Amino acid sequence: MEIVIGLLLSSLSLYCDFTDAECLVISPARLVVKYGDPASAKCTFDQPKQLGWEATEGGVGLTDMEGTFLNWRVDSVTDWNIKPTCYTEAGQCQKQLDITVYKLPDSVSMTGPSGPMVEGKEYEFKCLIQKVAPACSGQAAGSAMVAVFLLQLIHWL
Repeated sequence: MEIVIGLLLSSLSLYCDFTDAECLVISPARLVVKYGDPASAKCTFDQPKQLGWEATEGGVGLTDMEGTFLNWRVDSVTDWNIKPTCYTEAGQCQKQLDITVYKLPDSVSMTGPSGPMVEGKEYEFKCLIQKVAPACSGQAAGSAMVAVFLLQLIHWL
């Protein structure tokens, strides 16, 4: 009796795992890609299925043949908001690749007070970062950012 219950629970566990929304696995699970560089990922499924990738760059339509994996690849990432999503036939399962596209700043400059500084007094410095991504929320990717820092000058022995 215990063996039958064990087999039943084991079968039920397999069924639940199969029907769970996490039925697709993307590797790597997260990508950080420099703007203009290539990117790739692999989507796998535990059983043969028709698979596809939906993306603004490098999308792959649903395959004709069933398989257990499908690769996504682009030679140059030029979409700041690219959201590659792997999916199975009839949309039974889908999973989005966690991807961050970045760009190093074109320039960084800093302004602050001129002349001598006095111990114990606060001074304001501004840092201007030109064309960087990812930017602060609500800011266009690749735009300029200004950060303000307050510095209190203290005496060190």
